[in-house]
Amino acid sequence: MRYNITSDKIEIFGKEDFCARDILECGQVFMFKKLEKTDFQDNYVVYSQDNKAEIFEKADGYVIKTKDPRYFEHFFDLKTDYAKIKAQLSQYAILKHPVEYGKGIRILNQNLFETLISFIVSANNNIKRIQLILNRLRNSIGEKIEDFYAFPTRERLLEKDENFFKSIGAGYRANYLFKVVRQVDESSLEEWASLDTEALRKQLLTLFGV
Repeated sequence: MRYNITSDKIEIFGKEDFCARDILECGQVFMFKKLEKTDFQDNYVVYSQDNKAEIFEKADGYVIKTKDPRYFEHFFDLKTDYAKIKAQLSQYAILKHPVEYGKGIRILNQNLFETLISFIVSANNNIKRIQLILNRLRNSIGEKIEDFYAFPTRERLLEKDENFFKSIGAGYRANYLFKVVRQVDESSLEEWASLDTEALRKQLLTLFGV
């Protein structure tokens, strides 16, 4: 996939290996909102930690406007050759149709701690309500950055009791959120990334709400 990075944007050429709608609406991330369509194109704003990007679809690709293009180059995994991966997977008959159907999806490199909290909130929930709860969380205790609030740090989350998580609509998940922020931090999650699948699964299942 061809793309170009400048100081305030990423230009993506072509849509075979990048589809903003499929990437953001496939259920792997919740901190985004859809903007008004322009010329029948899909546009979005996405938030990650203390970063924000606006994604505008064009006839021949996308423009991602952001103050930190390198952050979102990593976030959208742009350096990985998905065309090569899809070509390899398509050799198997059972995968050919799924690969074609989801050809524009990319696996996001999300912050592990933010992902942990977000998916505990997602348990037995729908996307609209998940986004509502996470927006309340950010707007309540996240740092204000220009026109949005960052995802709160673990330190800020540790200051809150179970009733706070209930107050933002987490319901029975409030107890999980209160406990899990006391169980694990970002550095521990990063260390776990080096474990093999079975060992990592065992570690994750020790966490409340997972």
